[in-house]
Amino acid sequence: MTSLPHSLVRFEVELGNAIRRESQAGARRRRRVLRAVAVPVAAAAVAVGVLSVLPNKAPSVVDRAVAAMSGTGNAIVHVSMVGEKVGAGGRTSSWQEESWQETKAPFAHRWIRTSNGRRAEVLVPGDGTTELYDEATNTIYRVTGLPPGEPLSNPPDGFAGKQALVKSLGSIQSKALWILESGRLAESGHTRVDGQDALRLANEDESTTILLNPRTYVPIRWTTTADGTKTTVRFDAYESLDRMPATERLLDLEAQHKGAKVDDSLADYQAAAARLGLRQS
Repeated sequence: MTSLPHSLVRFEVELGNAIRRESQAGARRRRRVLRAVAVPVAAAAVAVGVLSVLPNKAPSVVDRAVAAMSGTGNAIVHVSMVGEKVGAGGRTSSWQEESWQETKAPFAHRWIRTSNGRRAEVLVPGDGTTELYDEATNTIYRVTGLPPGEPLSNPPDGFAGKQALVKSLGSIQSKALWILESGRLAESGHTRVDGQDALRLANEDESTTILLNPRTYVPIRWTTTADGTKTTVRFDAYESLDRMPATERLLDLEAQHKGAKVDDSLADYQAAAARLGLRQS
């Protein structure tokens, strides 16, 4: 197992278009200033031989969070979280989710979600198929097409290139990366979570906040408020796993459920999805 902070070394590669978009406005301002002082500064720099040490833009907290949450170049990101939703009338619902996702093509993604006593397990191998495991029937339902979920609308330019399945997966990782890369969040000081220090990111109206581990920049808690409903996600694990046979089997439903039947019927898949409470995209 590797620690996610190692991925910060490669943040320029991992962030790509997201960092360039975030830097464009600042770069334009810097160019205007540099034009006015270019000649005297260059002359002085040459005289003392310090051109190589002119300061560069350091990555922001948001940049570091995106890099950490994206994982290393060839790994499997493992996330374990608990979510709670409180409606305007005080009605509460909760769920648990655990997921594993490749950090490079084909971006295979497996998740297990437990809600209202129902356990759904889905694998999207990245080969154009979707697999759904139903433990009640000990069956893997396999179809061609996109998985059930909540598609993200209008992700930022360049984002879908790094997370090829973002529009259909609706994974907590993809959603968190989407909101971070949208440029809507900014650093908002520090706070305490369970007695521990945490970095705080928030949007302008404070309707979305993400609390980060200040050493690793992985998420601790994510809270959103919309239309009187507050949703809180607590991350119990957010880690990058080395690629090896044991971890690659985490992205193989047949390896996880040996002896399970395989059913290629679309009708059976749809019936199982409805039975397990999955939304159809």
